[in-house]
Amino acid sequence: MNTKILLSIPTVVICTQCNNTTNEKLQYEENLSREIISRRKEYIEKFEDLQSRTTNPTEELNKTLKEPYETIEGNKSITIPILFMHKTINITWIKNKALTINGLDSKPIRELQNKIRYSYSISPIKEDGALSNKIMPIVLFETTQNGQDFQVTSFTLIDAPNLDFNTRKYSAVSSLFYTPPKTEKSQENGYVNAYPFWIANKNNEVIKALTQNRLIRAKIKVKNPKTRFAEEYNIELDTQYLILLITDVLQKNPGLSKVAPNFNLK
Repeated sequence: MNTKILLSIPTVVICTQCNNTTNEKLQYEENLSREIISRRKEYIEKFEDLQSRTTNPTEELNKTLKEPYETIEGNKSITIPILFMHKTINITWIKNKALTINGLDSKPIRELQNKIRYSYSISPIKEDGALSNKIMPIVLFETTQNGQDFQVTSFTLIDAPNLDFNTRKYSAVSSLFYTPPKTEKSQENGYVNAYPFWIANKNNEVIKALTQNRLIRAKIKVKNPKTRFAEEYNIELDTQYLILLITDVLQKNPGLSKVAPNFNLK
């Protein structure tokens, strides 16, 4: 047999194996995507059915929620440098009261209990009194007095790892003038710091990913003040609170359907 042919055989085998692995991965991702779409459709339809059957779906859901759905609303001013000037914008927001962080076993994570909790926020709803097309959902991690030295440094959805919640910038151009804070003062009584995670201009993908099922899986990294290292935790988030929050915002601000058409549960 020709020596060149013999040498080419291992290469052919390796390439074939690579192609098979790639095809299997693509097939797995396609199947997972279809499963998530189907699961979410069923989940949202159940909520829509509840809405059609009762005048107060929030009250009905609160009967089954582990922790009550309660909201806090407010406004804050943001100063943005633009070239040699500064512009101050007044924005309005809403959030639900902070919730216990559970592990994938649906039980509270002992190391984080009474130190860090999570909530959802919708912001900005309005900018200087006008409905904002920048409106988006935000996942907040908020520290208590007992955990005020803890820092949440990253957040990733296990079933949507390609969504980058950690960069946190509005656009490449705006980032030249303004860097949104990655730590804020918590707006809820009894809490110290808030760590917001969000993706601008991608409501369609983000809302679907954050409401793909009643419980969704995520990973967070938390910097521990004692060890000075970032420890990773697998957590689950209850998305019913976000669905109620989005529904409340849309009902109170029907004009958002025109200003921000991608901000919805469809």
